[in-house]
Amino acid sequence: MAVQDVIEAIREHIGGFTPASRSQIDEFYTSLPELHRELGKALGEAADRCADERGINPDVVESLRDQGAAATGIADSAEQTEAEHISAHGVWLED
Repeated sequence: MAVQDVIEAIREHIGGFTPASRSQIDEFYTSLPELHRELGKALGEAADRCADERGINPDVVESLRDQGAAATGIADSAEQTEAEHISAHGVWLED
């Protein structure tokens, strides 16, 4: 199943992230907001498709939409983490 593939990729590439350079650390933090926004967008799109399917309870669809909104909201926190990283380690970006 495709979702299981994504879960495994998250475990491997995020959970197993071991940076080998400063640029990899920078890329990690700058990519997190997009990760969360894309997850939120994908959940919203899935909710739209579920809403079009017969037999899917509207409460279930709304719950999926809420999950998408929550994931998108985490992007703001990830941007803050990125800004904190840049503030604390801005010299890295000059190397």
